[in-house]
Amino acid sequence: FTHALVQSLAPRGVPMWLHEGLAVMFEPQGDEWSQNELASAPARLPLKRLAESFGTLSGTEARLAYAQSAAIVRALFESGGPLAVGAVLQDIARGDSFAEAFERRMFMAYDTFIAGLETAR
Repeated sequence: FTHALVQSLAPRGVPMWLHEGLAVMFEPQGDEWSQNELASAPARLPLKRLAESFGTLSGTEARLAYAQSAAIVRALFESGGPLAVGAVLQDIARGDSFAEAFERRMFMAYDTFIAGLETAR
């Protein structure tokens, strides 16, 4: 359902981590699963890799990608709330890049957000 909702709001331009992170976060115990996966993972995938399809990842890498994606979405919800995330999707649908939409709706530089994710490992 989450994928269909995201697709209906923004048919293109949504990073894969946002698609998958929202789906995991809306699953029962999705946030808990994500936190447990990340706690036991020795490393993280580069954020740039999470923007692309997860189809070529190994099973272990895919689990990590889904868990990281959920953690990023959790950080988005903590930063701006669900309404801001919805507004980001609407801006993407109008043709804005994710970074432009993020900065407009989250009132934070995208690079600052990314740097915070990198240091929170």
